[in-house]
Amino acid sequence: MPEWLNRDRFFLAMLLLIAGCLLFARLDDRFLWQDEAETALLAQSVLVHGVPTAFDGRNLISQEGQQEFEAPDYRWFWTPWLQHYATAASFAVLGPSTWSARFPFVLFALGTLLLCHALAFEISHDLRVARLASLILMTSVPFLLHARQCRYYAPACFFGSLLVWQYLRALEEKRGALLGLTIAATGLFHSHYVVCAGFVLGLAIHFVFTDRRRAIFKRFAVAGVVTVLLALPYLLGFLARGSGQAVPGLDRSLASLGEAVYHINRYVFPFLLPLAIGGMSTVWWLSNRQQAGSGAARMADPSDFKQDAENPSGRVRGGLALWLVGLVSVGLLVTVMPWFFFRYYVALIPIAAIGQALLLGPILRTHSAAGLAIAFALLATDGVGRVLPIPNQVPLGSVRHMQTGDEDPGEVVGSWARFVPMAGYLFEITRDHVGPLEAVVKYLREHAKQEETIVATYGDLPLQFYTDLKVVGGLSGENPTPYAKADWLLVRAHTHRSGDGRLKRFIAKNLERDRYEVMGLEALDVPYENRPDPIYHKYRQPSEGLPPVKLWRRISSGSSEPNEPRS
Repeated sequence: MPEWLNRDRFFLAMLLLIAGCLLFARLDDRFLWQDEAETALLAQSVLVHGVPTAFDGRNLISQEGQQEFEAPDYRWFWTPWLQHYATAASFAVLGPSTWSARFPFVLFALGTLLLCHALAFEISHDLRVARLASLILMTSVPFLLHARQCRYYAPACFFGSLLVWQYLRALEEKRGALLGLTIAATGLFHSHYVVCAGFVLGLAIHFVFTDRRRAIFKRFAVAGVVTVLLALPYLLGFLARGSGQAVPGLDRSLASLGEAVYHINRYVFPFLLPLAIGGMSTVWWLSNRQQAGSGAARMADPSDFKQDAENPSGRVRGGLALWLVGLVSVGLLVTVMPWFFFRYYVALIPIAAIGQALLLGPILRTHSAAGLAIAFALLATDGVGRVLPIPNQVPLGSVRHMQTGDEDPGEVVGSWARFVPMAGYLFEITRDHVGPLEAVVKYLREHAKQEETIVATYGDLPLQFYTDLKVVGGLSGENPTPYAKADWLLVRAHTHRSGDGRLKRFIAKNLERDRYEVMGLEALDVPYENRPDPIYHKYRQPSEGLPPVKLWRRISSGSSEPNEPRS
């Protein structure tokens, strides 16, 4: 049994118990939103075709105007496949549902907590640091929100942490490290290829500057070749697809960098922390020096240096690996990805949690009260990330103004969640929520017939997952002309992208207004609904300030009465 696991079994058992409660509570309460439904639908296609396929003979899965797949077989190459196969495995065992769609990703998140503890202990050989790192990660609300999603976020966290851990173990030539490194790199590539490139490049730079042993390099080369071979089937299909979003220009990259700096400081790693610890360390050093002059200085305790002597990889070298992975990943993401989305940076949250714990470790050993106070501020609030006045400029074309995480008027949870995100998170997982798509789906299940068609400007993929209707979406690029007389219309209040706008104009131009009636649904039209990005996420469904969601039903020919409900 590994040392980190053998020495801390009780703590890890309690950690997993508490984390399991936080992650599994009401896991299926909120419906899958657009991106999650994409993963779930492709997982269902895996069970039928063996590979992710974007067309089932009736409905088309696309949010990028049909750029995501390869003609003519509709094989999917837009996003890596691990998330689809993980969801498909869960569906095969448990059956398709909201809960089973998210279940494997919660398991990845629980595994990430264990890896966070293991990696922190690998670097520090200090159980206090390892425990603090895993606690910081467990109480990171952005991590928890993304871990409860049927999407690649939790696997990216898991395999990113595993990659760094196995890399440090490989430097010490520990048994099984090379195999672990290959598994981690392969899993991370099939979670998110750009994130994988950032982690691998950061560790490669670390190796060049800190080691350069030829024998170790040969082993890394073998692991790299095997990883490339395992990635090749997907990579060839991705390149053959021949379309996609262009690499952003300088202006867009700078805008993304500004957003990344803001979000990382606020939600991942508060930049004030090393400054504050450095200042406190200086004060304590000066105080001890004055005591030494008066003969009252404390003699150095050999245990203060024991961890470094027991740690072959070294705190400095391990910490440098974390920093390089973080910096290179951020640089690559803002350079390559055409838009900023916080989800791309989620894999850095476990790395940042370890970095914070390493900074606090010496303080916990020598000044436990101060260390615990800072740890509490990190665990319970995001106040440390609010201190530095870092602006958050919204780039041209962003739709982030549609919904922000701080605007929650008239609700106690809103004011608390601004400074104590865990309060908002606990509010969310202890109450029922009915969002607009859930209200629409419930109505359609009662009143729509299987052969009917619905045209939806946004939310078409959840409608495909939860109903048996033919669904035409605004983002799919599907020609809406044959469906000008669709049985149902879902026209969302907000225009999310250009595809939505085109479909709205088509509906306005071709809609026979006297042939449709509006269904009275009480749910408000919340944009994005269960999107996990901190700046978007709502811990509750708003009760005011938004229009109700509008579902239009076509009146039967020759009658002013609606179709009979399905039995």
